[in-house]
Amino acid sequence: MKILKAWWSAMGEISLALSKDCEKIPEFKLSGNSIPVNFTAERISKHNFAKYTSYYIDGGKLHFMLGSANFENFCDDPCMDYYVCGDFNAWSGLGKPEWRMRETGSSDFQRQLSVDVSALDLKRRGASFKFVSSSGVWLEARPDAPNAVFDKSGNMNLGLSLDRSGRNVFALKFDGVCMLGDDLSIGIPEYGISAPVDVGELLLEIYSGAKLGAYEKDGRTHFSIFAPRADAVYVRVWTSGDKQERLLQASTSDGAVWTAAADADLRGAYYFFHIDGKNRNASSAFDAHFSVADPYANAMLSSSGPSIVKYESDLPKAADFKPPSWNNLVVMEIHLRDILSRAPAKLEGRQRETFAGLIKWLSDKSCYIRQTGVNCVELQPVQEFTAAAASDYEWGYMPVNWFSPSSSYATNPGDASQNDEFAELVRAFHNAGISVILDVVYNHVGEPNYLERVDKEYYFETTSDFGFINFSGCGNDFRAHAPMSRRMILDSLKTFMVRYGVDGFRFDLAELLGLRLLKEIERELKKIKPSVILIAEPWSFRGHISGALRQTGFASWNDGFREFMLSYAKGGGNFDGFKYFMAGSMGGTSRWPSQSVNYIESHDDMCLFDRISPRRDNPSLEDINRYKIACALILLSHGIPMLAEGFDLMRSKGGKSNTYKDGVANALDYSRSARFAGLRDWLRSLVKFRLSDSGAALRPYHPVCDGFFKFYSGSPSPAAAALFNADRSMNCAPSIFVAFNPSLDSADIPIGGDIEGFVHIADIDRFDIRGLADDFHAVKSGILTLPPLSLYIALKH
Repeated sequence: MKILKAWWSAMGEISLALSKDCEKIPEFKLSGNSIPVNFTAERISKHNFAKYTSYYIDGGKLHFMLGSANFENFCDDPCMDYYVCGDFNAWSGLGKPEWRMRETGSSDFQRQLSVDVSALDLKRRGASFKFVSSSGVWLEARPDAPNAVFDKSGNMNLGLSLDRSGRNVFALKFDGVCMLGDDLSIGIPEYGISAPVDVGELLLEIYSGAKLGAYEKDGRTHFSIFAPRADAVYVRVWTSGDKQERLLQASTSDGAVWTAAADADLRGAYYFFHIDGKNRNASSAFDAHFSVADPYANAMLSSSGPSIVKYESDLPKAADFKPPSWNNLVVMEIHLRDILSRAPAKLEGRQRETFAGLIKWLSDKSCYIRQTGVNCVELQPVQEFTAAAASDYEWGYMPVNWFSPSSSYATNPGDASQNDEFAELVRAFHNAGISVILDVVYNHVGEPNYLERVDKEYYFETTSDFGFINFSGCGNDFRAHAPMSRRMILDSLKTFMVRYGVDGFRFDLAELLGLRLLKEIERELKKIKPSVILIAEPWSFRGHISGALRQTGFASWNDGFREFMLSYAKGGGNFDGFKYFMAGSMGGTSRWPSQSVNYIESHDDMCLFDRISPRRDNPSLEDINRYKIACALILLSHGIPMLAEGFDLMRSKGGKSNTYKDGVANALDYSRSARFAGLRDWLRSLVKFRLSDSGAALRPYHPVCDGFFKFYSGSPSPAAAALFNADRSMNCAPSIFVAFNPSLDSADIPIGGDIEGFVHIADIDRFDIRGLADDFHAVKSGILTLPPLSLYIALKH
């Protein structure tokens, strides 16, 4: 007999899992620093056993139980089926009716499957198993499950055993509760076994609504931090011109939030926390010598700290600005230094690296961003991120503080100028009629990892031996579902909306945040700003949740659009895919048209042009035309179009892919504007057309009627066409006809008389909303003939 695991449960009880069922309740003995004297022991119910293990055995049947509380990437969608796979069915249960789980209607368990134990081929009375969705996504169980097991490849599965049916788990109930920092062990003398009790669920139930960070009270600066397992907390504080440091000792009244009070108002001073505690195992990383930046600091001197005392009341207050409705957005993803590095603007010194430099350029109507015609930018991360030096080029995806705008983008970080300067930047965009979306990263953190030193197990997803889980691919997955983690995320989002005027957010690797938190974010932010723009990157290395997001108010980056439309522009694809993505991926990832963010290029891959051609400096006509077709597919489809910075410059990074530290490769080469002036003007005309009254049929607010679209195939050629507002159901909008031929041969598309009376406004070389004087693509006998590598746009009011 062994103790598999002993842990504090959310109910303030100690739960204990043994390696075998016990017919009687054994005698338990506790040892440690502070031992509750009075306790009772009882066997937990099989229902509660299944909450931890996802199965129980009763009456000769094995009951598999699937509950959303145990699986962050579970999608409670009635259209999604789930199956059990394991050693007992050679891991091939997907799609087989006998292994499909049934809906229960229960709040604890959404799906269940019962099978006869006698029908299973269990080796050594046990097996490993896992759940998988009908879309092929494996559900990842909580790593603290007592039956978590890892295979030889490092994949985590769940174990089941006929010797552990549910009669092997017990609960000890107390009159009082031990402190979480105390050492506590539990043993069974008659078996000669014992094990330490880990903090388990109880730690992750702790929440406080207390004020956090640096704040003023009664003319004195107070410093508060949430550190639920700390034994002692100190604040080291000094002013910029003062070499004399003060060390303040913090105290706690609830064991979770520690507060120290200075004897004066220290606005503008620098400070670090120092946190001490017991390091019983790898679940904690306390080090009283480590300088911990305040997680709630509104400003930092650098990513290495220190924090700067800046009160919430000292932050700017955003002016009112209403962004366009989602269906009227054209988004361009930008990086501040990519835009400024080689900008044809009168910028001096560090201005090309700062918020202030972009503010200055935006005031000029000739500013590149304004010239593109887009009405929304998605800024790559600007929350404080890892940067060894202010001049170092970084994408910003390694955050170290979620409340402070990046000090490396500030003119004078020592005076916390980043707060006012970022607010001024948002105002400058708004004054230019451009909305601002922030790319935010809440799935992992960068270095220094301050939160690890505050409480590793509270703030990070860990394995059974307390190592970091890494579905983000960045080394540590933030435990976003913990109560104070959720609060930190929500508080920081609200700060950037209310104080800086940000119009929306794009959530990096949103799958790791989980649907429950994403829904809470939507609910809370819409209370403040109903028009808030919410976009999810719906995947991680763990899974994909675009299907589940259909039932939320989030839009999703559409990776299916990205890959299919690139393939189509290069002469591949098929007619069904063309129809699906042109219509906004409705019925698939989208519940309404603007739920799909259509893009082919983003920051973290090759440029679109580099994916089309290796000829960076001498593109062929074929390269240029394919590039135009790809961009046109983005701008002429239903959904939110997202373009990459430099889209109208036919930007190239020389074939490089992951250029997250390569500022030279990423910097926009504005000389390409003159070199490819025709392409530049054509693409900008297409953006203008989409946002005009004439392009209204491309931007429906609600799902369209069945007769809204008509599609036409040029089979066997990949050439295809679409007619928007075919039934004239959008009463005030013109009908729009678009046709594409991505092949190297001419193509005939039968369209009958459907575009009689239409005005031809664009082809692969020209764009004129008033109509082109000569039509090289005349329809004859109901056939539209398209030359190789071409497109055709026509309009009827």
